[in-house]
Amino acid sequence: MASNLISVDVILNGTKRKFILDSGAPKVILNAAYTTKKDTLKTAISTSKGVSGTISGMDIEKVKTLDFHAIELNNQVIISIDLLHLE
Repeated sequence: MASNLISVDVILNGTKRKFILDSGAPKVILNAAYTTKKDTLKTAISTSKGVSGTISGMDIEKVKTLDFHAIELNNQVIISIDLLHLE
């Protein structure tokens, strides 16, 4: 646990990291600080609307590998957003 949030160990592109688990998220959403690289192809989403309002600064990226306790994603498209304020 990280305060009142569920924290999980994930191996992202060969590096073990801790992430917050959101069981209600419709897709994999990762902190852009750990996914965005200069040589990564990404598609920027200018804004998106959700139940609680508008969200901006999201990108669509492809991660090479993501391993969550033997559940593996390879060359998977994910959403990335700046979540540094949660750290």
